[in-house]
Amino acid sequence: MRRAIVLSLLVVLGCHAAHKISFVQNARVKKTLSWRDVAQSHCIVYGRLQVPVKEIEAAQAKWKEELFRIEVTDEKFLKGKPIGEKVTIANKYTMAHYADDIANRHNMGYLIGLDGKQVYLLLFLFGGKRSDYGLYADPPNRVQHLWQCIIPSDDPRADRIRKEVARQKKMLESFEKHFTPEKYSLYAKVKELIDSAVTNAEKQEEAFKELEALGREAVPPIIMLMDDRRQLPKNVIYLRNPPGFEEIDRFYGVELVVDALEKILKQITDEGFGDVLGHGSSEDARQRAVEHWRIYLCYKEGKECAE
Repeated sequence: MRRAIVLSLLVVLGCHAAHKISFVQNARVKKTLSWRDVAQSHCIVYGRLQVPVKEIEAAQAKWKEELFRIEVTDEKFLKGKPIGEKVTIANKYTMAHYADDIANRHNMGYLIGLDGKQVYLLLFLFGGKRSDYGLYADPPNRVQHLWQCIIPSDDPRADRIRKEVARQKKMLESFEKHFTPEKYSLYAKVKELIDSAVTNAEKQEEAFKELEALGREAVPPIIMLMDDRRQLPKNVIYLRNPPGFEEIDRFYGVELVVDALEKILKQITDEGFGDVLGHGSSEDARQRAVEHWRIYLCYKEGKECAE
């Protein structure tokens, strides 16, 4: 049985096609692809795009808001795996807020031009048991620009995608060989604090505050030790607010060690990688978070983890 990916796009339309397409080439030239785009995408798929051009053009003529289903056939997963025989890629955010928005003109002209073309799609997975995919966007809450997440096979970024997917796979495979405890003076201290938080409920808050206070020097050992699924005695972590806040601390719900360490890493580095861990997080989300932070460390430390 042939499996197909269906992409659902909710778009606000109404601008004339001649105005849209004139913006597309400039938009493509300006967009680059970074290692973060590949790392943060839950799935990367290669396939042929089937766009309902006539339906889109009819809606444009009527200034009509529509939900379109765009099929991707003969697909191959470069990263991630398919769910079921038919995966629905649901666009979580409206393509554009207004019919005359420049981003919308870019999107629709770009999309129509890709009808029947081989493309790479950068995707997010939404929901625990649902098989819904959304278009990747960085940052994740912005209006998607389709040239950011649907990339033609003849685009220079396509080769970068293939190479970066392979590179990051090698990084993850060789991570423990490159990052060993004896290379980091704070490794033993970080491990001691994590163990203290797990084994003594009364010391959990103090241990995590001390871990946060170690700062950026503790980041490599925290990432090395974060693949830890032990249950925490207290399902909450307190982190210090920046100066100027009325309250000294804020708190987050957590269940496992990996959840707490993800929060501490974000606090120390001011970085984030898509999945937000805490109560009800799936094992897949936790594993993605561990992998994102390991790839981050490879690039941050400048280590040739892909050798």
